[in-house]
Amino acid sequence: VISACRRGQQWQMALNHLFHMPEMDAEPDTFSFGTSIGACAKGGRWALALNLLHAMPTLRLFQNAVCYNSVIGACSTAGHWQAAISVLQEMAQANTSPDEISCN
Repeated sequence: VISACRRGQQWQMALNHLFHMPEMDAEPDTFSFGTSIGACAKGGRWALALNLLHAMPTLRLFQNAVCYNSVIGACSTAGHWQAAISVLQEMAQANTSPDEISCN
């Protein structure tokens, strides 16, 4: 469902489903967070995407390259290049290797 929301640029609905997963006996994971981050990024909500990324360690979820790249892209698209560089640096500090997407 979250993936469909992401494709339909329905970031609010994606977040609603993410936050209500425990009520449906489903635990949010890296994939559901990554997809929600992508939905926020597509919806131009770079700060929400960044907040979701930063919430992941608290939930003991791995921040993979897809998550970082979505946030970097959202920051870049919104013209927040300083935030994009900061996320790229966080990525390196977290021992997640940047790829071509990260650096573009």
